Amino acid sequence: MSPWIGAAFLLSLALPALAAEAPCRRSFHYVDSPPLGNGDRDQDHAYDDAWLHAILKESGCELAVERRRISAQRMHDLLERGEVDVLAQASYLPERARYAYFSEAYRNERVWLYVRRKAKEDLLGLSLTDIAARKLTLLVPSAGWFGPEFAALRPQLARMGLLVEYRDSAQAAGQFDGGRADLILASDNFGFQFEAQMPNVLRQERPIYENPVHLMLSRQSTTPEDVARLNRAIQRLRARGYEPR
Repeated sequence: MSPWIGAAFLLSLALPALAAEAPCRRSFHYVDSPPLGNGDRDQDHAYDDAWLHAILKESGCELAVERRRISAQRMHDLLERGEVDVLAQASYLPERARYAYFSEAYRNERVWLYVRRKAKEDLLGLSLTDIAARKLTLLVPSAGWFGPEFAALRPQLARMGLLVEYRDSAQAAGQFDGGRADLILASDNFGFQFEAQMPNVLRQERPIYENPVHLMLSRQSTTPEDVARLNRAIQRLRARGYEPR
């Protein structure tokens, strides 16, 4: 075979892939906002911020970042109106699909219970239902989705006075060291900080909930083609074993 024919054949195989990933000609508006009252954003939220930046960079699109502090509900209102294009660290809920597209999951978030090491024989392995039955006090984040079991039990635990809310890992560490609660409920992001800050805590062996984490994109300002591009970027990053540092 002529080398020219062979080169043309290889080029013809590559062309569909090249055509499928045409240059990105848009930027995505993102509001980078820590939860209200949270003073350690870099500790608790940099992980998903890093994922978002990596996904957009891999996709070839720009991320237009606006930094201001607004509530989670306000953020979703802006996304619904198309004034914000993308959010990170999103759980899929049917009611959100009315106004947002969801990317493929870029990671799985797990929700854990933590106990004091000295109390591990008594408390390790308890379920949320056990906590309510034994009237144990639970430290919980002030916002977020932590699975259907906790969502169903939260009103009951609140009525019983068994919930103590925390804004960030530093506040939770102070409250736990001060004896405000018997256990801590935390997702991976907060849990990493607990393990570093509080050597006296022990994580249960199994998470109480596992949740795929997505990007949300506004149906008003983005398209299914945008979602497909970001999905391909997520697939490439996960195939390479990307992990924020």
